[in-house]
Amino acid sequence: MWQLYRTYRLPGVGWWILGALGVASASLFAAIGVYVGVWARAVVSHILLIGGVGALWLGARLFFGEGVDKRHYVLYGLLLIGSTCSFYWLWAVNPMYQARLALDSILLLIISLAISQSYFASMIKHRAVVITGVLYSLFALANGFRCVNIILFPKMDSYFLSGIGAIVLTFIMAPVLVVALASKVLIIREKVRLSAEDEQ
Repeated sequence: MWQLYRTYRLPGVGWWILGALGVASASLFAAIGVYVGVWARAVVSHILLIGGVGALWLGARLFFGEGVDKRHYVLYGLLLIGSTCSFYWLWAVNPMYQARLALDSILLLIISLAISQSYFASMIKHRAVVITGVLYSLFALANGFRCVNIILFPKMDSYFLSGIGAIVLTFIMAPVLVVALASKVLIIREKVRLSAEDEQ
């Protein structure tokens, strides 16, 4: 994706790269939390994940020509500030494990639905676009069910997992998001091809 971005400089791809880095960094901080401290997985990993998926949303709007103005950047900034304050509060000030996980799932649900809407409304009629939209919808659905499962079947002694349902959904979410990110390469190539045809 980076090589394609350097070559063609398509709008939105830079945000996609930033989003992918955010998601990857979230996984890294969640993994090293046992070594560097609970703060890494309780706060930082959540913020990076929300920020990363938010960047994927901005990238989708720019890439598909939906338009991004100051309001969208302000909304993204407020999302980062609000989630940072909320996750810190629910970890350090008034620890509420289940509320922290539910908030994470709700935010991912909303952002993922917004991303999938951009793909379904796209004028690029390529199979990879539709598949990616479906994958983000599945990601949103998994987060919705995960949130419900966390609330109904709490499991207080396990990090970010709550009951067997949430465990299964959590491990489904990761590959779905990875495949959705990987499919963006095909979408970028398709847009490059269409742009070349328009120029001829």
